[in-house]
Amino acid sequence: MKKTAFESDRIAVKESSEEFEISISGKIPQNQFVVLSAWLVLWTIAGLYVITQLFAPQPNEIRIFIFVWLIFWAYFEYKVSTAWLWRKNGREIFRIQKDKAELRFERPRGGKSNEFNPS
Repeated sequence: MKKTAFESDRIAVKESSEEFEISISGKIPQNQFVVLSAWLVLWTIAGLYVITQLFAPQPNEIRIFIFVWLIFWAYFEYKVSTAWLWRKNGREIFRIQKDKAELRFERPRGGKSNEFNPS
């Protein structure tokens, strides 16, 4: 059975005879999360509006500029979306067992895990 050795707002440390686990939450203060959410919503609306302008009659130079801007927009849309998911429900888990160590980044709809063997 895991015994909680330490717990705070963002960090929890649990240990048992078989393993030692540190869990770090990705949550941020509520006011910062609201600002991040507003930024994501406004950035998404701006990008959708620019996409509609791509199909309006425009000179080729403006169409090329819009296309390049949309590539920039899509990159940051992805980055801010993943940051938003991380800050909403993400956490890091570092687990040490007798035969291996594991570092896991958990977030909704995905995450990644790395295992390290001492040998």
